[in-house]
Amino acid sequence: MKKLLAAALAVIMTCSVMTACGNDESSSDTGSSNDSSTTTTTPAATTPAETPASSEEGDSPSESEGDGSEEDVPQPRDISEAAGELKYLEGASITFDGMEEAPAYVSMFNEEKGGLLPGDEGYTGDEAILEFSIEEVSGVDMLKVNNVPKDDGTYNGSKIRFDMAKIFEGQEDKMNDIFTVKADLILVAKDEATNDQGESALVPGWVGGSFGTNNNGEWNGNMIEWSGNEWTSEWCYVELKITPGIYGADSAATFNSSYETNYLALMEWGISHDIDLYIADLVFETEDGTVITVD
Repeated sequence: MKKLLAAALAVIMTCSVMTACGNDESSSDTGSSNDSSTTTTTPAATTPAETPASSEEGDSPSESEGDGSEEDVPQPRDISEAAGELKYLEGASITFDGMEEAPAYVSMFNEEKGGLLPGDEGYTGDEAILEFSIEEVSGVDMLKVNNVPKDDGTYNGSKIRFDMAKIFEGQEDKMNDIFTVKADLILVAKDEATNDQGESALVPGWVGGSFGTNNNGEWNGNMIEWSGNEWTSEWCYVELKITPGIYGADSAATFNSSYETNYLALMEWGISHDIDLYIADLVFETEDGTVITVD
């Protein structure tokens, strides 16, 4: 019965992808009703307001969409407002407050392709070279991930791993209780994005990737996709939430201190221009929602 429930929840988990960074009213509803969702939101609305139904007199859409005043046009928000979007910072298992450099438990996956590693001459894989540092954003110290472009100026995907053994060193049994993982992300455009109409602006544009686990060196089919589409502000907020615990204690997708390796994995792909990724926090919770502390 547990296996059937896990399979059903896994399907729900896979299907619970929320379109982000646009202001989608349905996103908040779905995110709150499904514990397995990956939710993303926006600092400013990018989707036109819903068009009211036409009256019996047959009002045209243009007559019912507003008068085109400034109030109807989404306004960009300054990056200084980003801290106000963070949902998990207070009481998080991990923050980066006061750190001077990136912690040793975070790194790129550095996976081999054809005998070569990212950065090697002739490497043909899809993993980018990443640089990690601590930088303050909107008054909050965050882990910054810089994706280094290839020689031709294009980008491979960011593949970030958090080594759970290092995070829980000396208290390894705690990772066995992890049922849910949450995180707050901020993405900041450093270069202009170009839309389908050929218009450019200093915005993230489309962003996306996945969030999940990689244990014992295996991808276990539990990576949950996230995506967004922000064309108003230079920054975008992303809320992540996964529940690897639904697969059960015997699943390789669930953290287990007896495994040789336990990695929390975060990826960003489809990168078209220079965007800095910031991780504000990580939250580990038990099945009943109790936050697991990291000493």
